[in-house]
Amino acid sequence: LIGAGTGYWLDQRAEKFKAVQDQNTQVTQYPTYTPEPVPAGQMQPPPVPEHITLRLNDTMLFNQGSSAVSNDGAAKLDQIISLLNENPDETVIVRGYASSEGTDAGNAVLSSNRAQNVANYLLGHNVANPSRIRSVGMGTSNPIASNETEAGRAQNRRVEIEVYPPAGQQ
Repeated sequence: LIGAGTGYWLDQRAEKFKAVQDQNTQVTQYPTYTPEPVPAGQMQPPPVPEHITLRLNDTMLFNQGSSAVSNDGAAKLDQIISLLNENPDETVIVRGYASSEGTDAGNAVLSSNRAQNVANYLLGHNVANPSRIRSVGMGTSNPIASNETEAGRAQNRRVEIEVYPPAGQQ
């Protein structure tokens, strides 16, 4: 069956990653989906392959106002590294996000630095096959909560680690 391998991968890997889930880390499975059609003359975005997203609260990963990984963040990332090393052919994208506080330029730099520092932590702590990891600073894009409240802004300050199946299983 075409596609059966990836659905199996998603279910099996998500179950393993749920071992790191707690109040600061959320694990979500995303099946392959095709974006909504766009108006004629505009480029249609490609389908997004199935993947697992680990959403990490920034207050656990970093000290306030810093992009350096904290001790608590290091402990969580060490757990994630052991899971990533179980399948060194998976692709990993680390995305950093910021709330709307501060300037757009400052948030772009902060989110990029935080994503890069998490990726560097993974790379510096023996994650298998380092060429599969990349980082992206997302700035204030894609908020998951309202930026009108402190609680909402806190949710928007995050790092997401996306894990995609090996190329042969997509």
